[in-house]
Amino acid sequence: IGAGWTKMAINDFNKAVESGNNLLARYRRLAEYNPELSRRVTQLAEAYEDWLSAERKLFDHFRDDSISEDSPLLHAHIIKDLHASSAGFLNTMDRLGEGEIPVHEDIDRGRRANHIIISLLGGLFIYLISLLFLQQRTKNLELESQVEIRTYDLNEANKSLQQEIAEHKLAERRLLVQYAVSRILIESTTLNEAEPKIIQAVCECVGWDIGLLWIVDHKDNVLRCVEHWYSPSVSLSEFEAITRQFTFSKGVGLPGRVWASGKPEWIVNVVKDTNFPRMSYAAKAGLHGAFGFPIASGGEFLGVIEFFSREIRRPDDELLKMFTAIGNQIWQFTKRKHAEVEKENSLSLLGATLESTADGILVVNNEGKILS
Repeated sequence: IGAGWTKMAINDFNKAVESGNNLLARYRRLAEYNPELSRRVTQLAEAYEDWLSAERKLFDHFRDDSISEDSPLLHAHIIKDLHASSAGFLNTMDRLGEGEIPVHEDIDRGRRANHIIISLLGGLFIYLISLLFLQQRTKNLELESQVEIRTYDLNEANKSLQQEIAEHKLAERRLLVQYAVSRILIESTTLNEAEPKIIQAVCECVGWDIGLLWIVDHKDNVLRCVEHWYSPSVSLSEFEAITRQFTFSKGVGLPGRVWASGKPEWIVNVVKDTNFPRMSYAAKAGLHGAFGFPIASGGEFLGVIEFFSREIRRPDDELLKMFTAIGNQIWQFTKRKHAEVEKENSLSLLGATLESTADGILVVNNEGKILS
């Protein structure tokens, strides 16, 4: 074996070592996160190191010397060691080469498994997010439903409260009207003195814009307007003047309907009422809601008081009942004052008669005793 052969063998040996080292390094990287693959690569590395050690010992014999064919170094055991080393090298390389395919297959399976796991995790993540979203949405819907129910309940409670407050205010106003009418009747001496004050008190206490008094003209058998009052904040002089030009018989217009029925009457909107002759004038004045009540008692009828509002108003039964009583109260006042007037007139007539009589008049009791 010549020196040239030894140098070439050493170069080839070094290339083989470099190639084996690179291959093992590659396997180690591939098996870094796989314990089983790492174990297999470790075993291959150990076999590779055994071969490398044997080869290095063999090449130590030939590193500096040229060996001839008759050199005693070419002893049988040297040849046997060389053969064994070469066989070990080839076997190690075969094992490494054969192992590369399974390693790649494991890596491919690992990658596919990793992709599957990632997909599953992604799907699970989306499912969990969807579930959380659904649960949150359900909670939100339940909360919204509870809020809506609570809001509805609060609105209903507020409506009830507002209605109670409104009814309470109306009750207070009705009491104020009754008190005002009673006070006016006590302080007044005649119906002519009391009526405008009563109409004003009703308008201001209950919130109506104009009131008018109608008295029965028994000669012509019609109702005539004799008194009125309206709020200074509204311009109703034209409507009042037109109204005084009207007369109503039983059943005609609002006053006539009250006269015919003998009880209070309510009109929600006079501009849409077919039995309201002053419709066009009321529309021009901006009047809508109206009601009237009779001044009467026991079949005797004195007149009607009617009221108008610029608002459309729904019937108020309690208000109508109250004005039925007020109408009777006014009638009683009128009859009482009329009786007082008649009594005064009778006394005046008696006094005048006595003064004009020449003879004296004796007044005696049942026993015949002279009193005067």
